[in-house]
Parts: sequence; structure tokens; C-alpha cells
Amino acid sequence: MPGRRTERPPRSIAVEPGWRSPSAPNTSRSRGPADDFFGSVGSRPEIYPIYWSPPQMQARQSERMASVQAFLNTQWTSQSDGVQWFDPARDSLYPDRIRRRPEGADSAGLGPHLDPGTLDLWMTQAYQRAFRRLFDGTVEQYDPWDAAHRTAGPQYEGTTMCSAFRTFQGWTALSDVDHDQGVLHTVPIPEAMGYLMVRPLLDDVADDDMCGVTVNQVFPASARWHPLLLEALSGIPDVRAGDSVWWHCDMIHSVAPVTSQRG
Repeated sequence: MPGRRTERPPRSIAVEPGWRSPSAPNTSRSRGPADDFFGSVGSRPEIYPIYWSPPQMQARQSERMASVQAFLNTQWTSQSDGVQWFDPARDSLYPDRIRRRPEGADSAGLGPHLDPGTLDLWMTQAYQRAFRRLFDGTVEQYDPWDAAHRTAGPQYEGTTMCSAFRTFQGWTALSDVDHDQGVLHTVPIPEAMGYLMVRPLLDDVADDDMCGVTVNQVFPASARWHPLLLEALSGIPDVRAGDSVWWHCDMIHSVAPVTSQRG
């Protein structure tokens, strides 16, 4: 599917006991100030503010991971109009949190959303330039893989705000999980960002409503405003410990609910 790829680093590394145990004792008391970040999609997922554990750092510094990310970066147009917006061969470590659900857990999952920003995508000059094709009447020329101005775009401050431009987002599995056990789902259409950006500007949306988008919360994709897009929501296949899954930074994604999780 366009915009999403799967890569398998060595399983033997991911299943080592040390990769899952160092941070596990702390997760029950590790909720942080960003717990309401997913309030716009009615979710409180099992995500914990642990960023720098040894397994996380080992995964980020893996040569195989670096090779995959360098390849993925080449999918972008990183240079235009005499400007190199980013170097696709050079990657920076992006620290993110962990998600942990124990065997037998019940989870409501995580509602459909995307993570490139919130109101700043419409309100700041850099993002207005990045999405210029959507606003100047040349929608047909919009290219979701064009990095022009994306690295200059600021983000409004919030408890989870990060101004780094992420070409892709990714997950690495530390256990075997079947496709029906609450795995990642995406709308594998990067071009859908064009619809998401234009949707609040249509006549059926009130002037003071941005289809649920607000500062300091995740950008929601909802059945009320985006029903056609959500028809394309599809899950990844079974994942095994060591698999990593990557998706375009503007893609809608979610996590399916699960009861009595296996794996």
C-alpha cells in the first residue's frame, strides 16, 4: 500500500528479556501530563512517558533501522527551488514513548488521528506555504511527498509539542501480535491530507469549528467529518517481535480495540 512499509530486523534481538523488562516495572505509575492529548479522539491509550531506556536507544541506533529510514527518506522530494529542505541521508534520533499492554489486557484502542500538527497547519506562514496548493486553487498539483517548507513550520506550544519534521512515523514490535489483537490501522493514502486540510473550510462547517482540531490535542479524524476516509481504515498483518512498521507522517492511523489480548 502507498505510504506504508514493513521491515524486519533480527527477531533474536527483540525477544531478549532485557528489551522488555527494564521499563516494565515503572509503567503503572508513569502517566504524565500528556494524558489528555488524545482526548479529541476519546482515548486514553496505554502509552507511557519513558523515552531513554536502553532498549529504546538500542533500537534507535540500529544500523538496519538507519538503512530503512534513509531509504524511506528518499521517497520525499527534499530539494526544490534551490533549497535543500532536509538531507535524506542524515537522520536524527527522535525520542518517543513506549506502548505496553500486558497479556490478557482489555483496551479501548486509540481513535483515528494524525500527528503533523494542529491549528498551526492553517495559521502559520510556513505551513501555509507547505500546503499552498490546497489554498491557491491548484489542488490537483498537491504532492504529499513535497518537503518544501515543512522543516520551517513551527508548532503551537503544548505538553506534547515537538517542532521536528518527521518524514515517517514508526513502531517496533517487542512481542508477537496477531492482526486481530489490537494492532495499528491506517488510511494508507498520504494524499488524504489534502481533504483533511480543506474539510474545515467547506460551507457545512461552522466558522468557529475546525472539525474537532484544537491546540494541545491530537488532530482527529472522525466519522462525523471524514466518513469516506475512514472507510479505507485497514489493519497491518500479524507482527512478530523485531518487526517495524512505518507510515507517512500525515497519514490517519489508529489502534484497534482488543479484549483479553493474546501476545
